Amino acid sequence: MNTENSNAKAGRNRIISVMTPILGIAALFLGMFIAGASYKVFWAAAAFVLCFAFVYAFYAETYRSDIVSDIPRAVLTAAVPAVCFFAVWLPYEALVSALLLAAITLLAVYADLTLSMFVLAAVTGFCALFTPGKLAGIAVLLGLILLICILSEKLKDIQTLIFAAIICILFFAILTIAANGFVLHDAFGTNEIVVFVISTMILTCVYFIKILSSDMEETSAAETAKTPTEHDNKILKRELDSRKKQNEKLIASNKETQDTVDRMKQEYIDLESKNSELKSRIDDLMNRTVAVEDAISPEFKYVKDLSKNGKLYKHCLQIARISSDASELIGCDAQMGYAVGLYHEASKVLGEDYAAKLKDIYRLPEYLIRQISHIKDKNNNLPIIREAGIVLLCDDIINTANYLSKNNNETIPMERIVSNAIKVRKEQNVLRLAGFSNEEIQLLKLYFIDKGANYDSVD
Repeated sequence: MNTENSNAKAGRNRIISVMTPILGIAALFLGMFIAGASYKVFWAAAAFVLCFAFVYAFYAETYRSDIVSDIPRAVLTAAVPAVCFFAVWLPYEALVSALLLAAITLLAVYADLTLSMFVLAAVTGFCALFTPGKLAGIAVLLGLILLICILSEKLKDIQTLIFAAIICILFFAILTIAANGFVLHDAFGTNEIVVFVISTMILTCVYFIKILSSDMEETSAAETAKTPTEHDNKILKRELDSRKKQNEKLIASNKETQDTVDRMKQEYIDLESKNSELKSRIDDLMNRTVAVEDAISPEFKYVKDLSKNGKLYKHCLQIARISSDASELIGCDAQMGYAVGLYHEASKVLGEDYAAKLKDIYRLPEYLIRQISHIKDKNNNLPIIREAGIVLLCDDIINTANYLSKNNNETIPMERIVSNAIKVRKEQNVLRLAGFSNEEIQLLKLYFIDKGANYDSVD
């Protein structure tokens, strides 16, 4: 689509470039025809159009650009010369002057100052050909051409200077021949040669003046750059303040980005945990495993095997009940908390291959076995299911309390025991992997302080 638009625009510009000079020339000859110009005048006008084209070529070559590359400038380039050439044939001098002034001013404001000077020079030359005082008109025309060269600011090398001189010579020769009725032996008199020589000298002087002026400007700019002014200091201070504000915004943006990354990591952990549980539940459904509520029943085979060790059974039962209540407190699955607490010492009952036995012999759900494995695996860095995290904390607290009680060191308050257990699990990244918020950790802390001190009373 973009290629088609570019091709269409390029084609339109080519049409405009061709139509612009044609419209200008057509307006010139239309004005001459309406004014009743003679056959000889038409030939003179044709010669003038030729020199007009020479100067146009110099302008385009100097600027290295197409002056009719867009529609507004193309309209002005075609309309202003057409209006000027048509106006010179009108009988009312005041109206002619007004039209010329308005048209050239419009071109200077909305198109190009140098191009407007070029049109003014062309109109002046045309008037010089067909009115008394031809020589003076030609001299003025050459002076305006030199002014065009000055305004163009492109006379920076000898090649451009030579090209401009050739254009002026051709311009001078064509106008002089046309002014003398195309009779060559009358075309180049003393006055014409003097005008040509003076014009060439002026053009050469302009070239060297521009070079000297350019060197002086560069020297002045270099000296000015060495001594910073108060204005420069103000600009520098504003720039430094602006950069400081940008740096502050960048720091704030980086902090927001880091917070966003941390939040996304936590969301990923939560999502991975839920995904793992759902995947395990689906696998369990496909394999027709035992339901959790059946796995925690006193009649279930593993529970009967566990009850044979009275001390271990009591410990697991206490942790199961405390973990179940804690899970319900923060919105987790109370039944799952009970089951994980009941099975958290499965390795002591079934041995190191407890996971395989729980799956193959007792047909426990995979997601329950996974939670039990999270508790027993010391090197597990995967996301921990929340109920397993609660059982870990509960087990740490009760084991610490039992140890202190056996060693007759009951002076340490339960609050300190709970706080230390939470601190250790935080450092091990367990609480973050389980996805606990600060509010949930605080609720668990208060609950364990209350229940942990009286865990022996839990039946």
